Amino acid sequence: KFLQNNFIIPTTGINWGKLHGGNGVDIADACGKTIYAADEGLVIETVSGNAWNSGYGNSVKIKHPNGVVTKYAHNKKNLVKKGSYVLQGDPIALIGNTGLTNGITGCHLHFEVDGAKNPFGVK
Repeated sequence: KFLQNNFIIPTTGINWGKLHGGNGVDIADACGKTIYAADEGLVIETVSGNAWNSGYGNSVKIKHPNGVVTKYAHNKKNLVKKGSYVLQGDPIALIGNTGLTNGITGCHLHFEVDGAKNPFGVK
């Protein structure tokens, strides 16, 4: 069932589309908007408490059935805990501006893909 690029876009807003740091893209929208799981998988890490977290701030990592890992960063609030299993489209966090979000970036989701092409990057 799970295909390499079976991801849904994880939130509404403007996808800047430029690949950067960790095969990631930024999708800008208002703080507090919902972030959804791009596909089903096991939540393998959550960081909260407005931690610096190497610039990622609050974040969620999901390991998908084929081994691909997605990361959702700069979250205002995480809605899932490590060990949870989520389905594609489940709410997992809220857009925020924690970690390194200086300048014009403001509230946005940093969405990374490890182990596959990021389908939302347009280079």
